[in-house]
Amino acid sequence: MKKTYNIELPTGQKVRVDYNSRAFSEDSVCPHLEFHGEAISETGYRSHFFGGMDGYEPTFEEVEVLIKQLIEEWTGISFDKPVQVKLFPA
Repeated sequence: MKKTYNIELPTGQKVRVDYNSRAFSEDSVCPHLEFHGEAISETGYRSHFFGGMDGYEPTFEEVEVLIKQLIEEWTGISFDKPVQVKLFPA
């Protein structure tokens, strides 16, 4: 299964995430996420493999929850808390 997620952070920054549940082979489950966006890292790219060897293939909804958890962990930007915006930068 493959899917692209376009996530907008509360700050307005955008992150594209490409998901592939069978990253190495069509015969085995190996979930992989590719994150693209300036908010994600200095290079604008980050890769994340997840899941075990049990062959479980997560639903798209479960993947989206994981994506948001990882973005929050890596950026410190919460999807649940309001963002303070500066109207007049110093």
